[in-house]
Amino acid sequence: MKEITSIIVDYNSLEHTKLAIGTLLKHEDELIDKVIVVDNYGISDYTCLLNRFKDRIIVINPGRNLGFGKAINLAMKYVKTPYVLLQNPDTQLENKILDRMLDSLKKHGGAVVPMAKTPEGMEFMARRFTKPLDILAGRRSPLLVFDSFRKIGEKYRYLDKRNEKEPFQIDAFTGTFVLIEKEAFLKAGGFDEKFFLFMEDVDLSRKLRRMGYNITLLPDLYVKHLVGATRGKAPLKSGFAKAKSVYLYLSKWHEIKGILKFFVGLLLALYTILISFVNFVDFQRPEISWKKQLKRKQL
Repeated sequence: MKEITSIIVDYNSLEHTKLAIGTLLKHEDELIDKVIVVDNYGISDYTCLLNRFKDRIIVINPGRNLGFGKAINLAMKYVKTPYVLLQNPDTQLENKILDRMLDSLKKHGGAVVPMAKTPEGMEFMARRFTKPLDILAGRRSPLLVFDSFRKIGEKYRYLDKRNEKEPFQIDAFTGTFVLIEKEAFLKAGGFDEKFFLFMEDVDLSRKLRRMGYNITLLPDLYVKHLVGATRGKAPLKSGFAKAKSVYLYLSKWHEIKGILKFFVGLLLALYTILISFVNFVDFQRPEISWKKQLKRKQL
């Protein structure tokens, strides 16, 4: 029985989407019922995909860019399987992993994620619940030259668990490649559509954990992830969307109150300006790795 439906939200990333679907069905055909593609770009030609995979593909064109969370919520209406794979267009499978992920999900419930194999090495597709200080230890933060902020960034991204070999529970998954129970997703209310892009995954994870669901990371499995390959096509909008979503998240979960809201809002505004400038002058590298900054610090 094919128990999994894959959902991919595509924004002007047709070539990546082709590879994502191709590698998914190559390795996991016996588990995948349908692949639902939500075309947030609105003008991509999916004829080649529909011809190649025929009745395995459903393409939804909402007529405008809904953002990530709202697009996933829309696609969920077409899901008939008990389990859903939320997959970014810039992810590719190099081997079979869904059977292990599905076994873990049936055992622990909630959601399951593997590791991410990026151009810079292996990364956790996991986050601890975001706090205001985590903003200062982001991937592009110049403060990472200081040990204290570097440690904050490492802990936030679970790098303190880098030696773990066995599955373990995490606060939040990143929506890059996550297998989730459809029932759990719906009971949690799906993605909060106030988040256009970014933080909707941490927000949903927090709702799931509050309801008693597990979120499990399997450190011996991985999926290939071309970090920033999709959002790099619109770096200025991406920077603004991230800052706005972080502010909405911190406000929603009462991580910031009173006068602190003003200062955090100002900080995020400055962050947006800085990232916009960095991406403008260095558009070939929209994702500047905080890992590389760590290496330079150690030399």
